[in-house]
Amino acid sequence: MSPHISPSLPLSPPLSAADRYVTALVQFGANALLCALVCSLFLPHTPFWVLLLYLSLFCLTCVAFSFLVAACFSNAVLAAAACPVAFFALVLPKYLFTGTRCGEMWGDMGRY
Repeated sequence: MSPHISPSLPLSPPLSAADRYVTALVQFGANALLCALVCSLFLPHTPFWVLLLYLSLFCLTCVAFSFLVAACFSNAVLAAAACPVAFFALVLPKYLFTGTRCGEMWGDMGRY
């Protein structure tokens, strides 16, 4: 006699989206906690809660951005390929238009 395997019930779209969001929050929360622990080793004067809040908010915005990009595509494989490209394209202007020191952008580094 074979065991009866019950078919999984399909979730409603809002419940399915909430499930994916909560799963991502748990995974990224664990990652943020581990990263905050490691960062607290070489940033000893920064409070732990500030590191955890900063990394948690970064992870939360990454999840929201991924959902935004995925909503623009009907094919999941295409969305998965386009999301890192879009993320890089949005971060790139920061490095193009700002420097690491005050005068680096204008070429007057000799004064500092």
